Amino acid sequence: MKAKVSVIVAVYNAEKYLERCLESLQSQTMEDFEVVLVDDGSTDKSGEMCERYAEKDSRFKVIHKENGGVSSARQMGLERATGEYVIHADPDDYVALRMLETLYNRAKETEADLVYCDYFEDWGGGKIEYKGQKAEEGTTSKDLLRAILGQKRHGACWNKLVRREVFEEKGVQFPKDVNVWEDLFVSCSLLMNNIKVAYVPEAFYYYDRHTNENSLVRKVSRETYMAQRYVTDYFNKIGREEDALYYTKKLVIERAFYYELASTEELRGLYPEIHEQLFAEEKKSSTAKLVCMLLKGHKLTSVLLLKAMKLWGKIKGRYFVG
Repeated sequence: MKAKVSVIVAVYNAEKYLERCLESLQSQTMEDFEVVLVDDGSTDKSGEMCERYAEKDSRFKVIHKENGGVSSARQMGLERATGEYVIHADPDDYVALRMLETLYNRAKETEADLVYCDYFEDWGGGKIEYKGQKAEEGTTSKDLLRAILGQKRHGACWNKLVRREVFEEKGVQFPKDVNVWEDLFVSCSLLMNNIKVAYVPEAFYYYDRHTNENSLVRKVSRETYMAQRYVTDYFNKIGREEDALYYTKKLVIERAFYYELASTEELRGLYPEIHEQLFAEEKKSSTAKLVCMLLKGHKLTSVLLLKAMKLWGKIKGRYFVG
């Protein structure tokens, strides 16, 4: 008999914080669930920790694989899951006791393919922020899709309980070799199929923003830039919600400029279809102003001002691009 819910945890070198995550899952008020732990070639003691939990609790299952990145680990976990519904959890985060029970009950009450909820951001030192996730337009599949593509709501898989069969029905998989925004890719790929969606106006997931210094979402590199390009280009190519996608394109350009991840020529050729709109909004932020200067041909001035802005940011402890 299959479980009601499968929780997929992609684990890589997480020994410092994995126990907190697994304890919060083991303590769920729902009993009929499984935790699929995918050890993605960890070189620390993460794999051993996963095995210990599996030995003590039959609901925990462990898969060991060669390192292939979080996207491949999530996909393998999805393929091995047996639950009626699936949800993901990151090993450096933790969850509230009622999360699985509440989301599952809501899914059954509404016959929804996907149920999403609010979440908390844990910044350390007792600072926890509540993040509401209801789309401003409503709670339909299209509403949430536009909100995520518009960078107004989080594209994570960890606050979304999904009927497992939907992945196969809609042909949705985690993209190979894409380890940043792979969750946004999957969430939006599901939502663009006009699946039935339900919303729970409560927060159950604690997104840790301070513990794991090696988290890919905090690293800025050419690799992460290209991963974000891949995801953005995919939805741009199929022409979905182009006005909402403007904000994702804008974020990619601004991050690439601020962190110097692309050449001037590459930046000038990046999403030219939104340049006019960028120029119209250039006064909204310091980074936007400098990006527009670069796109208009004022390379030296924009670069010098960028260096000055970064220096000022270090002095004041400010960051201009998230």
